[in-house]
Amino acid sequence: MVVTFAEALAKCLLHAGTALFTHVPGYGGTETFRALRALAPERIGPMSFHEEPAYAIAHGAALLGSRTCCIIKSHGFLKAANAVNSCTACGNHGGFLVLVAEDYIGSHSDTVLKIAPLIDDLNLLRIDLEPRSDLSEVIEGAYRLSEQRQLPVFLVYNSARIGEEVDLGGFIDPAPRGTPYQRSAPHHLVAPFFTRFQYDVQMAHLKGEPGPDPAPLKSIASGNVELPLPPAALETVDRYRPFFDTFAKVRQPDDFIAGETSLSSLFALPPYEQIDAATFIGGSTPLAIGAGLGSGKRTWAISGDFSFLTGARLGILEAQQRGFPLRLIILANKVASATGGQDVPTEWVWRELQGLEAFTSKTASTSLDLEGHLRKMAESESLSILVVEA
Repeated sequence: MVVTFAEALAKCLLHAGTALFTHVPGYGGTETFRALRALAPERIGPMSFHEEPAYAIAHGAALLGSRTCCIIKSHGFLKAANAVNSCTACGNHGGFLVLVAEDYIGSHSDTVLKIAPLIDDLNLLRIDLEPRSDLSEVIEGAYRLSEQRQLPVFLVYNSARIGEEVDLGGFIDPAPRGTPYQRSAPHHLVAPFFTRFQYDVQMAHLKGEPGPDPAPLKSIASGNVELPLPPAALETVDRYRPFFDTFAKVRQPDDFIAGETSLSSLFALPPYEQIDAATFIGGSTPLAIGAGLGSGKRTWAISGDFSFLTGARLGILEAQQRGFPLRLIILANKVASATGGQDVPTEWVWRELQGLEAFTSKTASTSLDLEGHLRKMAESESLSILVVEA
């Protein structure tokens, strides 16, 4: 079967059982995504406009066990690098492939950029890809490697070769070897108090070895916080308690709750255990979208005002163009508690939400109507945003 390299990639990825694709346009990637659309339009969602949420959506689905693929170019990798680094620390249970189209000579790019050294310096798994007859075996092998190591695999190829013809051989039957998702704060909550453990896990998985066992979790029980938090952080945690006490009455055991790398995600710890995973500041919304698309679970994104303005807002467009019922809670405490206590005027949150009034409500963490707002969100089948003054 003689096809173009782009068509060969598309056929092999589809045959491998890829459940979710994300893509930001770029030379070498656009051709592959177009081929996917032509072959299986019902399985291919919309393109994305920013690489960071595109990457995080694919990771969210892979975290919960689906095979996923993110298709970007090398310059887009730089925009996604924050998500790449943090999501890798979180790990994935399904196979996660990242196709990186490298414009070696800068013919369609602002600059010449060789991405392989950066990928290697970030301690990531990399395979150099080229047009070849056994491409299906390479793709299936990459998925199995990702599932075995619980890490993404980056497939780097020369954009200029995307139109070359390939005499594609047979297809390898997919044999997913992912592990079932199980909630684990030490593994999935990317935060300063777990960084060393997650690094040790990642280094072990790179070698194909099992990672270390986590230490017992610390408690954030009222009056007995076992973490060495400064007084200002303790004050913020106490201000969040009324919200999480109420939220615990509404969320269901099978719900997936995505958080931020911020103080609100301390509520992943006992006795609350209300946040299931967090990757980077601004990452709650794409993580919730990907987790929901990949698993069918009801998902929530819990962000702060600073995290929302930093990047979580990018997930709103991603949800809308996919028709995904994103449930976004913004805890507006007017302070960037995780980065030094900088002021965050709530008016800037409302400016970002202009035009979304039909989907947005407002309450306070101590308000009697908070539970009613949350129950309404739980039943919503469309975008639902709640700003909670905390």
